[in-house]
Amino acid sequence: MSRLKLILTYAIAKGFDVNLGIIDQARILLGAPRHTVTHIAALDWAEAPASYQSLGEFAPAELALRMLMLTGVRSNAVNNMQLEQIIEDVWTVPVEHVKGHKGFTKPFRAPLSNEALRVIDLARAIEQNGYLFPNSRGGPLNKMSMRNYMVERGLEARPHGFRSTLRTWLSERTECAREVAEACLGHFAVNDVEGAYNRADYLERRKPYLADWAGYLIGGD
Repeated sequence: MSRLKLILTYAIAKGFDVNLGIIDQARILLGAPRHTVTHIAALDWAEAPASYQSLGEFAPAELALRMLMLTGVRSNAVNNMQLEQIIEDVWTVPVEHVKGHKGFTKPFRAPLSNEALRVIDLARAIEQNGYLFPNSRGGPLNKMSMRNYMVERGLEARPHGFRSTLRTWLSERTECAREVAEACLGHFAVNDVEGAYNRADYLERRKPYLADWAGYLIGGD
């Protein structure tokens, strides 16, 4: 409706005889808009080890998928992952690649398990211009690369869905506190007031859970 109003307003400015009242009439005839929530397809956590172990260790998209599964970090951050962002066993995702909430956006520190560090070592062989998972021109991995790889393999799940896979595993297979489990996905304060006072990112508390998750992906136990 907003687009229709914009078009009709433009028509009036051009001198056409237009009745804006037809927009209200259209709203009455069409009724309230229906919004269907579509969840991104996610892999069941019980199937995650087989999926992880099937990934190769040379192609950027496959190594990126390994990192995405291991860390639970969003695709955009993984695509743009650079060596300079890594200090020992912590990956600091810069603010421009963090999805913020009402002004509380800040860099996100992701703990790196031994398996994640191994993936980084593998990626050093293909690194270009600092990007661990480069495209053919030496820039960050194309945002569709991981998705296209999964589509080509006939998988219904999508990269973003692995965040749900990790979160569900944390709920069903561990005693991880809710705030720590949410922090594993980069979710922190539930409202503005809490966010203003609670600045904890639970980094040290997240480390053992993500190490256990990596062990599960490797061994399936």
